[in-house]
Amino acid sequence: MAVAPNANIGLVAGTTPGIDPRFAQVFSRNKISGKYLDINHNLVIELKNLGLWDMVKGKIIELQGDISSIDQIPLHIREIYKTSFSVSPYAFIEVAARAQKWVDQALSRNMYLDDRDIEKTMDIYFSGWRKGLKSTYYLHMKPRHTAEQSTVAVNKSAKLGKTGFASVFRKSEEVPMQINEQRVEEVVGVTKEASQESVELPQEEITDQKPIEEPISTKGFGMVKTVSQQIFSKVQTQLPEPEKENHEHYQTKIIEGKTYKIHMPSDPQEKFLCDGCQ
Repeated sequence: MAVAPNANIGLVAGTTPGIDPRFAQVFSRNKISGKYLDINHNLVIELKNLGLWDMVKGKIIELQGDISSIDQIPLHIREIYKTSFSVSPYAFIEVAARAQKWVDQALSRNMYLDDRDIEKTMDIYFSGWRKGLKSTYYLHMKPRHTAEQSTVAVNKSAKLGKTGFASVFRKSEEVPMQINEQRVEEVVGVTKEASQESVELPQEEITDQKPIEEPISTKGFGMVKTVSQQIFSKVQTQLPEPEKENHEHYQTKIIEGKTYKIHMPSDPQEKFLCDGCQ
């Protein structure tokens, strides 16, 4: 005889796999046939009889299928429907150790830890070995980060009482702009009557004729390109041409009384090396 947690048959039959408790009252499973939702129907019936299901179903999903911290659910129901991570792993070992005497082979005992403490993990497995367990099975640990769960569209701004920058632009579009014409006239110093009168300006004769420069476009990045070309063209005419460095030198060697000039190419990066780099 052996006790094995056959997960596939357990899912088809609507029970927990093997001797494991449910690790969540509501969760989703990814199978070859697709993704589907797994719900503890016994818990749903209990909550519907009390008229609490519609009130707490969203909270159960938000808490990753754990009902231990939901105050609306009675305490006796929370004690019955505990998840595997809320039960002490030493309790799992105790139950398996008592049943091991009557099992020929072994019990596939999964372990569930809510933290990642190495010393605690070692102590749990040594405790199972001392109590005579022949084997264990998988070790499940809670992930450090979990995604936020929700059943409906969540409006965090309304829940937290905060708004983003989009609401500022929305309010500015809704409120029409009002201009105080009287204040503008006082600042400018021109009244409506004075503005309506025609004013004659003195005419000046143009003596120096200069070529008209084309206006610089103020739209897009073309203006930046045009101005930069004018500036760099002036700078290039003023700067002297840099002297070209000669990275080659010659070395003279005397061979059999004759002097030879040997071409020795040099690396320009060698001048940056110090004695400690050699």
